Amino acid sequence: MATFRPNDRPTDMSGSDIYYDDKNRMICYEWVTKKAYYLGRNDYPAFSRYHLATPLAVLLPLVMLYVFKLPVWLCAVLALVILVAGKALLILNFLDNLTPVKDFVKPKKDNYIKRVAKQPSASTIIAGLVFTFLISILSFINVYTSTDYTPTILYLNYVVAVLAVLLFVVYVIAFFLRLKYRKAGLIEAVDAEKEKERLKSRKG
Repeated sequence: MATFRPNDRPTDMSGSDIYYDDKNRMICYEWVTKKAYYLGRNDYPAFSRYHLATPLAVLLPLVMLYVFKLPVWLCAVLALVILVAGKALLILNFLDNLTPVKDFVKPKKDNYIKRVAKQPSASTIIAGLVFTFLISILSFINVYTSTDYTPTILYLNYVVAVLAVLLFVVYVIAFFLRLKYRKAGLIEAVDAEKEKERLKSRKG
């Protein structure tokens, strides 16, 4: 019987729904359909693009709320539509074309901070640090400098600012945890693995 493990190695592709089998084949698990599928490394970029629906569902309604002054309920509906549409496209357009995994048993995963720290590239952590820092600063500036915001908009600003600060702290912890992994010699394997894959693709 096949065994499965989470993406807990520095050379693994990242993602909360990514796992590996005992042959080191990548697997994606879809919680909506409760099914797992084999995911080729060439499929991973397309798979990642479908997940852009989540940040889009956050950013676009916020832009509509602040710039175009749309009602909060309408922005919430817009966010829900983006999430549902993104998930539907992922399942119907992408996952249905992949090979399903039989008898998949979802293993326990590392927490979010460890998964971020173990990603193959540090660029994601740096981008997260910059993005959450800017969002938190801009949100607090909005709260203390704007005089024409309604109480609802001010409350949303506070929520966004606090969440951004919390995420910034998460990325800071992940950054130093990554340094610890690098010092222990766990991250260097990433570059070797990438070079190996690059040479293999050239030969192919």
